[in-house]
Amino acid sequence: MADSDQTDVPLQGASAETPRGAVAWFARSPVAAYVLLALVFLGGLLASGLIPVETFPDYDPGVIRVSVPYPGATPTEVEEDIVKRIEESLVGEIGISRFISSSRHELAVVEAEIDDYADPVDVINNVRTAVERIEDFPPGNADQPEVARVEVTRNALTLAISSDVLGAYELRQAAESLRDSLLLLPGVAIVDLFGTRDQEVQVEVSEETLRGYGLTVQDLVRVIRTTSVNITGGELRTDAGEIIMSTLAKRGYADEFSDVVVIARPDGSLVRLGDIAELKDGLLEQHVKTTLDGVPTVLLQVQVVAGTSPQEASSLVRGFMADWEPPAGTRLQVWEDESWTVSDSIDLVIENAIYGLVLVFLTLILVFDLRIGVWVAIGVPVVFVGSLILFPVFGLSINVITLFAFFILIALVVDDSIVIAESIATARSEGLGKVDASIVGTRRVLSPLVMAGLTTVAAFATLLPLGGVIGQMFSTIPIVVGIVMLLSLLDAFFVLPGHLARGTGARNWPLSVLQDRLRASTEGSIEARIVRLISWSVRRPVWPPVIVAATLILAAGVLFLGWVPWSPSLSMADDQTVQADLSMPVDSPAQGVAAATDRIVAAAQELDRELGGDIVDGTVVVTGRHVPLANYAGNPPDLYTASLASVQLRLNRDAERAVTKEEFRLRWRAKLTDLPLEFPTRRSRPTGAVSYALLHRDEDVVRDAAAWLRQEWSGDSGVASVDDSLGPGNRRLEVVLNAAGHAAGLTPAIVATQLRDAFYGAEAQRLQRGREEVLVMVRYPGERRGSYAELLNERISLPGSRGQVPLSTVAEIRETRSQAHRLRIDGRTAAVVTANLDAEAALGGDVAGRTENVLVPRLKARYEGLDVRKHGGSRDMERLSNTLLVSVPIALLVIYCLVASFLRSFIQPVLVLAGIPVAFVGAVAGHWVLGYELTITSLFGLIAVSGVVVNDTILLMYRYNAIRAEFTDLPEIAAISAATQQRARAILLTSFTAVVGLLPILFAGGEAIQFLIPLVVSLTFGLIFAGVGLVFLLPSVLMIVELVKARLQASRPAVAAEA
Repeated sequence: MADSDQTDVPLQGASAETPRGAVAWFARSPVAAYVLLALVFLGGLLASGLIPVETFPDYDPGVIRVSVPYPGATPTEVEEDIVKRIEESLVGEIGISRFISSSRHELAVVEAEIDDYADPVDVINNVRTAVERIEDFPPGNADQPEVARVEVTRNALTLAISSDVLGAYELRQAAESLRDSLLLLPGVAIVDLFGTRDQEVQVEVSEETLRGYGLTVQDLVRVIRTTSVNITGGELRTDAGEIIMSTLAKRGYADEFSDVVVIARPDGSLVRLGDIAELKDGLLEQHVKTTLDGVPTVLLQVQVVAGTSPQEASSLVRGFMADWEPPAGTRLQVWEDESWTVSDSIDLVIENAIYGLVLVFLTLILVFDLRIGVWVAIGVPVVFVGSLILFPVFGLSINVITLFAFFILIALVVDDSIVIAESIATARSEGLGKVDASIVGTRRVLSPLVMAGLTTVAAFATLLPLGGVIGQMFSTIPIVVGIVMLLSLLDAFFVLPGHLARGTGARNWPLSVLQDRLRASTEGSIEARIVRLISWSVRRPVWPPVIVAATLILAAGVLFLGWVPWSPSLSMADDQTVQADLSMPVDSPAQGVAAATDRIVAAAQELDRELGGDIVDGTVVVTGRHVPLANYAGNPPDLYTASLASVQLRLNRDAERAVTKEEFRLRWRAKLTDLPLEFPTRRSRPTGAVSYALLHRDEDVVRDAAAWLRQEWSGDSGVASVDDSLGPGNRRLEVVLNAAGHAAGLTPAIVATQLRDAFYGAEAQRLQRGREEVLVMVRYPGERRGSYAELLNERISLPGSRGQVPLSTVAEIRETRSQAHRLRIDGRTAAVVTANLDAEAALGGDVAGRTENVLVPRLKARYEGLDVRKHGGSRDMERLSNTLLVSVPIALLVIYCLVASFLRSFIQPVLVLAGIPVAFVGAVAGHWVLGYELTITSLFGLIAVSGVVVNDTILLMYRYNAIRAEFTDLPEIAAISAATQQRARAILLTSFTAVVGLLPILFAGGEAIQFLIPLVVSLTFGLIFAGVGLVFLLPSVLMIVELVKARLQASRPAVAAEA
């Protein structure tokens, strides 16, 4: 169309009497609508290049961790010497909600949880200062305390360098060289080595050699410390200038220590360290080993700087790998790549969104004309793409949570556009011209749509005050909701009327025939069924609420009976890996752990063959620790124990395998039921568990209470297994001096120090080798430290002389067993008992409810002074519930005030919420029919449906009030019927169109977006039930209100007459 046609020639309906305003201006100026649409869309596309793309947004667990390694110490020693002293220093610190202390073999960890509204920087500074103020701390042989905030780190990539030729030390050297090269790449921030041991310089000397030279381990330590040094000798001031004097004699590698002089005899002969000891560069004596498909491996975890997307990081590192020449005998490959998850998720969402948009478009052109269908369909992606303009302003990224928010809002965006389109179409049917119809139709629904948008934002604002990790994760959703709703109203009020004010409607054959038939069929169905249903509802107003109440009770029963399980966690998209964590008894031999990991790997390989051999792409086995998965709790402290192991399987991409990751995990677990295994996932907390912490000053009381709770839970049919934190620890040999030892002048400190030096080793020095701190350790050779007989024969040097006596003559050795993990909460001894639920036997709420209402009171009555607290996921949900108990009523009050002010009624705002129970019934029914568990995402879908319900209800109420105001003599029953009938088509069309648009993702098979499925189930079935329920329930509720009002008004004259 020529420009002159749009600017010079007056449009139909443009007269002096035409109302003015932004809506009218855009309706008369379609070019402005086109320009605004293009600006919004192009602006969003340009902004997308500035927005980080990641799997999940950054979040802070809100925990400060104080960790102190204490080599060789038992959990009891760790608790007494370190943990209790740190706790005492933290008592009364402002900003700490509670602290949890963990004492394990060789490691003390105290975690302080930050109050939700405290300044984390101030709190960590206070904690650091408090720890530094502790006098004579840490004890000898313990490392310096490290105070840091717990972080959730996500690796952009994990590389694996493998070799079956190089030894463990040489392979680590190759990995370090690779790390140094990777750190030179722009955008790479951190590269951590995982699954290998740290370096150390080993000085091994036999007892016989030491005795022959009259030396002790401490003598060698002193020689190394005084010989391997760098000392500045000051300045020599000469006439020629100042000259700096220094001694640079610090060694760096094992062979450099060989010339250290140990003994200098009077005859000038020298005994050097290399003459009496074996010196070698090696790795710490830890049971840590990693293999990839059976080949020794070191993993390199690559993290990138903020603002670098996973795709950019992947491209950068892979480009480096293409040019990097690996050392001879090694192989480098990518083990994990976060860009796979991100691209799979986003690609699947976009692909299914396109399919859904096509279906929406086809539906709209059949219901309306082609022009309306096109512009309504175009408006949906424009709104979401255009919202990206404001993402940088609010510091948002494109991630799973923002995509999640977009899906929540699909139905609301479609609803706004369809309401406008339907109103304009209705205005045209009344004989108005295209421009006038666009203006009048838009203005008819402008105020109720604005009010509906405000109530939607208010509803989602309940997420803002949520504390903890869940609050941080979902705090972006209200922001996204506000942005999208603003652009949706902008499109509906300004852009859409301008588009629909011009054009012929494109009703050409055969489309016109289909449109006419569908319209006739729709109107016939409305007349034949919907109008009849409305008429029945207003004539028998009591029955619809009774029917809805019955279905609501039925839905609650389905939940109560566990037919629809409840899962309060949010699963991450981790479709590439499946992991099994093995936790054997702490005193298990290395051969037993290795045999167990072999069984786990063999079971995975057998299952892979059963399923066609196209499932598993690689297997990593890590012994000595568990592989940490990125989850909401933050990175766990480094814990090395020979009894731990992880088997991680990398699966083929989703499209290349025949079974889902979850199905593979369950079948893998079924083959290994006799092993102590956990199958961790990237969730907020374990979902199928109820956990409690028991606190008391008396350790025996805690142990007895934990045993009682274990026994009670073990008899519950809904509990699959029960775990606690009171497992036995390592065997311990306690050395106690006898009378002969005391008579010889020995003390426990002297004996303990000599035994530690000989069997564990004495730290002589710490070296800085590149980025690593390397220990120089002096000890006996390995073959001299491996048997009980060697301990008994160990010779103890007597104080004040060169004499030595066997240990067995001066001390008794008793075998005991310590607790593997000593837990304290808020300074009191604690134990955590966890019931792992059997999802097939009972609903988690049954076990949790019985525990809270029956078992906990009995526990407190049985053990005086016992403090019982929810722990882990149970505590998270309790905190979430407590916050929502405050925020939800406030949001409802705000919504009530907004709607009451708009509708000018105190009763009608309550009726606005009448359709929400129907949507809830639909959501539960959908989960039951399709076999999905109810999750947090399901609840968000229900909130989104509630937004649509509120939109439609406000519009219906608004129309009802308008009819009553225009036709004052019209009976209430007629007004209600007329308003409902006029809004029925728009309500049903909104529900149907949104459901059609969501169908592709509902039946999408991609695992990367499976977390969205419960959301879509709630949306689709909630919309279906709510669409029918509104035209069924709301007329009857309105009729009941009007009947009550009429009776009250009728009773007033009677009361007045009697008076």
